Amino acid sequence: GAARLARHGRGAVAAVVAGAAARSAQATGTMGKGQKKDKSSYAQKKAAFWQAVMTERLRDLRDGLVNTGMEAQTRNEDGLTSIMLAALNGKQRSLDCLLDYYERRRELRRRGWINIQDDNRRTALMMAAAAGRLDCVESLLIKEARVDLKDEDGKTARDLALERKKDEVVKFMDDWFHESEEEVIEDEDGNLVSDGLTSTQRNKLKKRQLEALERRGLKSKDKSKNKDESDDEPEDTEPGPTPVWPEVAKIKESVELLRPLHEITIVRDEAQPSLPNGIDPALWYQRSINRLELRLAPGSLVSLPGADLVRLRRLHTLILNDNALTALPEEIGRLKQL
Repeated sequence: GAARLARHGRGAVAAVVAGAAARSAQATGTMGKGQKKDKSSYAQKKAAFWQAVMTERLRDLRDGLVNTGMEAQTRNEDGLTSIMLAALNGKQRSLDCLLDYYERRRELRRRGWINIQDDNRRTALMMAAAAGRLDCVESLLIKEARVDLKDEDGKTARDLALERKKDEVVKFMDDWFHESEEEVIEDEDGNLVSDGLTSTQRNKLKKRQLEALERRGLKSKDKSKNKDESDDEPEDTEPGPTPVWPEVAKIKESVELLRPLHEITIVRDEAQPSLPNGIDPALWYQRSINRLELRLAPGSLVSLPGADLVRLRRLHTLILNDNALTALPEEIGRLKQL
């Protein structure tokens, strides 16, 4: 390099320096574009997340939760959290997905995320009630959203529903609770606290939660059908065997605790021939499940038990990785939400 510069003189030195400067500027420009691209990409992911809440594209919604690290208190341009947005617009599938996700992180109630208030001190429950979104009101009550909170005008969720003449919501909320003496319970960390409910309210709550879970898990929600077209089948309330897989046990426990989880992913690297079809038979009795993903050992899943599969009437997503299926059971057609 020194010999080359000596032969070509100062002009060569200037050219080399200029070339280095140009490459440096180009690299800096490329870096800047990369940073802008990263920022743009993140903004696009956030926009896709908010859109997924409204379109109820649950795969996109879950991806958004994971890829953006979206917290429950994060607000959109209108000052609404994702839970508020879903509740206000009657997007129950998105709402259930969000509630389940944050509950699995043990942050739904412990951090008060289900009861976050907007600038007018309105909660997601208040918004759903005022808009007459009965399904969303039910979802929030199942997850124990507080009914005693008041907005800046001193109105509760029921007050707002009454004011807007949402009679169905008012009746539903009236049926949900009764008056009686207050009790103290344990929170998620084992501390003794008052949950704000009376003993009769709590008994009523448990009854309503169980009824709601049974209704959602066992009955079609297709309201477009008339009575003659209805394909409702007798309710299957069989408890099923004791779970073998811990993931299944967790789903069962969540239902017993009246805090049902709706999504389950099973990953097994080795085949389990001791289980029917290589699958824990208790899985088919977890009627709260609406998304099921099985990642079993390659080639080990050769058939699905149709008579068992139809118990999962809420199922809208079924993912079977590395399967060796040659056909799907005829009964799968009875899962109307799938």
